[in-house]
Amino acid sequence: MISSVLTALGFAFVLAAIGVWGRRNGDKLVLSTLSPAAQRSKARSIRRGAVASLLGALVFLGLAIAELVIWLTRR
Repeated sequence: MISSVLTALGFAFVLAAIGVWGRRNGDKLVLSTLSPAAQRSKARSIRRGAVASLLGALVFLGLAIAELVIWLTRR
């Protein structure tokens, strides 16, 4: 039971780290050879992916909390 909580927390941590990194570095991750309009579009796409990663982290965090609550109430 505890291993599933730790696994969910691990996934949440990794997804949150990717999301924060993507939000902060979205502009730097775009190729400079693209046109300015394509660069803006690609940067927005990277930031949207980062937000999706952060939402995934929240889902895993919620799963970990739910699993912990279930484990504590069955003791």
